[in-house]
Amino acid sequence: MLRPAATRSRRHRQSGFALVTVALSLVSLVGTVGLGVDIGRMYIAKSEAQAVADSAALAAALELDGTPQGIARARQAASAAAHRQAEFSVLAEGPFVAVPKFADGVRFVRVTAEAPVDIYFLRVTGAPATSTARASAVAGQVEKTNFREGLFPFAVVTPEGGLVPAGRYALGYVESSDDAAVRPAVLSELQTRPVALGDSLPMTAPRPDTVLQALGERLTMDADPSSATYAAYNGNGRRLVAVPVLSADNRVEGFAAVFLPPASDIQALENLTAEYVGPWVQGSHSRGAADTPAGAYVVRLVQ
Repeated sequence: MLRPAATRSRRHRQSGFALVTVALSLVSLVGTVGLGVDIGRMYIAKSEAQAVADSAALAAALELDGTPQGIARARQAASAAAHRQAEFSVLAEGPFVAVPKFADGVRFVRVTAEAPVDIYFLRVTGAPATSTARASAVAGQVEKTNFREGLFPFAVVTPEGGLVPAGRYALGYVESSDDAAVRPAVLSELQTRPVALGDSLPMTAPRPDTVLQALGERLTMDADPSSATYAAYNGNGRRLVAVPVLSADNRVEGFAAVFLPPASDIQALENLTAEYVGPWVQGSHSRGAADTPAGAYVVRLVQ
């Protein structure tokens, strides 16, 4: 039986409409998927740029030592790869500048990292062929006021007039005098008790030969065991240690970095002295950047 011409025509129109609808739906679907792909790639690039900025800022802050040379090392550490920029400040909140007028007291660095991203599907919307994911991080030397570990087992008593950089001061032993505790304390800064500002820290009397033997072993671990002064030092940090700074009544009033003498200068424990360097920074091979006379700092992300 032949169908009426009108019926056949209507069905052809319906089929054509369905094909157009499916085609438009496919275009929309492809566009949506493409949009998700491009946005997802940009999100990944942003995350990678943030990770780069974080690690570069931490590495740069560790190099700051209050000198123009420290600024230069920090900039090199932050800009070891392309698409990074470093700026510096004395305060965590800024202002940040690329070239500080003075290096002393510059404790914070902001690193901006960029990651180029090729755009594929979003081009149909008029977007450029390449986009840039940006991220920034601020790291700095943050004050540390208590130690559960990391302090050298000696202390310096503040002389009248205070500590003077490059001055040499007597060291007194303040850790457990038990022989089993001496070597871990000298070699690895393992403490038998936490130490914080305001604590009472009396001197102790370990066996001198035990301490001197451990000191000699520690000095041989340094890449520069013989330099007589910190200014001439070019080692790996084993001779740069953090010690408590005590008041006359043995109260902890601060912390500082001191430079251990070469083994040839250590004759007797009661005559042991060390050169006062300045602020100490955990994990660094050089003194800190703070313009305070003494202090202990740890490098952290602050933004």
